[in-house]
Amino acid sequence: MKVLELSLLGSSDYLICHNPFMIRTLQKENLSVEYISLDLFDYLYDGTPATISEDKSTVIVAGNLLESKAGYLYQIKKDKHKFALSLYGSNYAVDKMQMDNATYHGSFKPDELIANLYGAYGLVWDGSSTETCSGSYGKYLRINNPHKVSLYIAAGIPVVIWKEAALCSLIEENALGFGISSLDELEEALKSHEHLYQSYRNNVLNMKEKVCSGGFLKYVLVQIDRME
Repeated sequence: MKVLELSLLGSSDYLICHNPFMIRTLQKENLSVEYISLDLFDYLYDGTPATISEDKSTVIVAGNLLESKAGYLYQIKKDKHKFALSLYGSNYAVDKMQMDNATYHGSFKPDELIANLYGAYGLVWDGSSTETCSGSYGKYLRINNPHKVSLYIAAGIPVVIWKEAALCSLIEENALGFGISSLDELEEALKSHEHLYQSYRNNVLNMKEKVCSGGFLKYVLVQIDRME
């Protein structure tokens, strides 16, 4: 399968990659193509914004809540991890949740989700562990652009992301939120970053304009046009 995929990629003139980390990974395959970094997925949206929680320790998790993908959720313990979770998505295993301060809001269609989001930060984390993003999901986070990052920005919500994720550099360099190495750090990190929250939110709202209008893809297409 890998040989077939590389053959198809190699037959292209241009490859629009998620980010520079993905470009570096593909460059190891010695494909004769031009690489262009998208940097962030767009999320076209002009509807009702999310509701920002006054409690800045309320963290949103949106996506597939299946234990095999988001197993870390079911490892969070009420006596160790003192923050609130605001959960959205399918396959929620309520009987396996150990944390009292977790609210499941349900699963929504993409064009209805943002209007129903409630929280202060959006979390980008994957895998079975609270200590790190391990396994195949952690490996992929090192090179991909999770769509939920664009969701959170389109919602006007600052981002908390795994420190080793490819998009952590974009989040921190643009002051859209911050990175953590372990969920065990999250409670203290939320407190220490509280004075920066409004600044993060202002930066997210500025980035939202580009994300919601297709700005990242437009920029890439202009680059390709100039290469022709």
